[in-house]
Amino acid sequence: MGDSYRLQNPHQDGPPDSMNGAAAGSPLATEAAAHHEHKKLPGRYCYSGAGRYLNRWVLRCKVTLTILWERPLLVAASLLVFGALCSAGLAAVLTAAALDVASTKDLAQHGIGSQVAASLKQALKTSCVGAELLGAVVVQMPNCSSLDTAWDSITTDIMSRVDPAVVQQLELDVAAVIWKAFPPFGPGLEFLYGRDLLKEPDDRPGVLYSLRERRTLIMGPYTCKAGFKCAFTVTPLFLPAPSAEYDWGCGFQPYNCTDLCWDPVHKTKYWGQVSTMLNLDPFFSRTDERLVMLAGRGYDYKLWQANTSFSNPYVLFANTTADLKDPVVQEIQIENLVWYLEIAPEAGWVPRWRAPCLAAVVVGAALVSLLVLWLLVSKEQHNRLLRAMLPRKVIQQLQNGEQAIAEHFDSVTILFSDIVGYTTVASQLTPFEVVTLLNELFSVFDELTQRNGVYKVETIGDALMCVAGCPVPEDAALNAKRIARMALDMVNAVQQFRPSLEGVQGVQIRVGIHSGPIVAGVVGKKMPRYCLFGDTVNTCSRMESTSEPMKIQVSASTAALLRSLPGDDVLLEPRGLIAIKGKGSLETFFLKEAHPASIVSARSDSVTMIVSRPVRSVTVIRQQSRSHRSLRAGTPTRSLLELFSQATTGGGGGWTAGGGSSSCGSGGGGGECRGDDAGGSGSSRRVLAGRGGMSTKAAAVVGGVSISATLEPAAASASASPQSSPQQTSEQLTMP
Repeated sequence: MGDSYRLQNPHQDGPPDSMNGAAAGSPLATEAAAHHEHKKLPGRYCYSGAGRYLNRWVLRCKVTLTILWERPLLVAASLLVFGALCSAGLAAVLTAAALDVASTKDLAQHGIGSQVAASLKQALKTSCVGAELLGAVVVQMPNCSSLDTAWDSITTDIMSRVDPAVVQQLELDVAAVIWKAFPPFGPGLEFLYGRDLLKEPDDRPGVLYSLRERRTLIMGPYTCKAGFKCAFTVTPLFLPAPSAEYDWGCGFQPYNCTDLCWDPVHKTKYWGQVSTMLNLDPFFSRTDERLVMLAGRGYDYKLWQANTSFSNPYVLFANTTADLKDPVVQEIQIENLVWYLEIAPEAGWVPRWRAPCLAAVVVGAALVSLLVLWLLVSKEQHNRLLRAMLPRKVIQQLQNGEQAIAEHFDSVTILFSDIVGYTTVASQLTPFEVVTLLNELFSVFDELTQRNGVYKVETIGDALMCVAGCPVPEDAALNAKRIARMALDMVNAVQQFRPSLEGVQGVQIRVGIHSGPIVAGVVGKKMPRYCLFGDTVNTCSRMESTSEPMKIQVSASTAALLRSLPGDDVLLEPRGLIAIKGKGSLETFFLKEAHPASIVSARSDSVTMIVSRPVRSVTVIRQQSRSHRSLRAGTPTRSLLELFSQATTGGGGGWTAGGGSSSCGSGGGGGECRGDDAGGSGSSRRVLAGRGGMSTKAAAVVGGVSISATLEPAAASASASPQSSPQQTSEQLTMP
């Protein structure tokens, strides 16, 4: 064995000579040897703190991925939760955002937008007041001589009533001939006086348009010579006249417009028109308080004129951006003029909180779905652990709150097996190697239990106990058949089993089978176990203990059940009467394969596949003892024995427990514990502890069940002195 020096020759390949200089068994030598042994452990078992956590995390990830692969409905459920949460959350956020957009648009439409549009409309109306006042004066005194006399006083009064920054000039055109202007035309423009607008090709269409409309019109905008955008208000005047040639003493007649300028029915004639020139720049400048208010409240805007006639083309007056997205539109209409004001928030109508809320909904839904997935995986892990320990029916009963769980079964078939020469083999191995060996072997047996449909009750050290017909009752003969197939497969698997440990050769097992009634139930409240009780259990244990290596001993009751089945699947070889402790002489049989060679070969191949599957390795986590601070994590067995031999002055004890009762004794020379087979599903083991000796135990999960291996010092010889060195004491590995 690779580590046999620790069991047979402590000095072989031991610590350096400097360590051997310390007194044998002293704490200094013990700690030095412990440190030396710890360094010799395989690298995968000497984890640092970070490495250990990383290894655990990797293992958990592997287990989680395995569960998700085997149970895709868990992923589907979490995705369903994610979709439901996302749908509900996104719908709520989008609905709230849509309501906010509608509210914001309504505020812009009927709030600030309506206010600005109304202000612009009122300003335009005020700009037309000058023309209305001058027209009212002409209606009152249409005679040109009277108008000429009072012209200066009339125009001065009118200009004082209007905004001079907007109303730039008043003009009076008699019979469409420019007659008066205030302020007068400046130098270079005097030629405009006496200009007949009906005779000018460029002006005639506008005059005729006003004659047809017979209402105040606003024409433009144009670019005036002064450099600003200007527009003209034109108000045609129709006054009562006795005839078409009547001129009110002005001496002007409309040119070529008899059909439009004279109304013979109502006896009215076109007197002329009153116009004003308006400066539109104050309406569009960025200093205008209306547009400043829009920009100050975070709105982009666009003010433009619709194309309503040849005198009113499309014109873009002012805008803050080239393209407004989904703006609200306000119409500003006065006389023939139609303007539109479009406004939209600079950041858009969508509230700023929508995107973060949508992201929060998605992230929150993802986190909740991951939490649900984690809970489902954790529950599945929990359920798998429970199902590995207890039957499904018993789990349901415990979850329903039932306290005492026990059930009688009329006929079940039980199988017991153990390893031949296990004590000898274990004495040559370290506890870790024992656990590794049992893990590899029992993992194969676990596969066979699933394959043959039998229930594994427990493992006790190297012993395995299985049952058919419990916890779900079935036909007694079929129970016996399944256990028989299980036993044959176990023997076949052990024949092909090759441990991974160096130096460990093939393993042999004994198998015993018996059929009969039992009572099965859950024992204990803490770490409850599903156990079988009754004489059938004891008899099956005797069948195993009196069997031979690599053979299957069957009781007469099981043999009768197997013979009752049609066909000759198995062969029962009579063994005769065998003395059974507590039973007397019983007739037993050896079970053998009776199938044709081809069928046996095919079944053997399937067992070979199970044996050749990789087995999960055993990981040992060594922890420092709290009672001895001088010990380090990972102290090997030899150092522990030496240290405790130094610490104790006498007396020793050992213990083990089976499924039934247990008893322990201690004394100066050693102690003995044994479990009595009192109708339970346990087995007995004997452990001896030498004087001053203590036991070292390695524990692990083997085949889904927790097992432990105990390294015990053997009893000291009768001539050994109490002060003998621990190095003179042989060590023996036993299993509880």
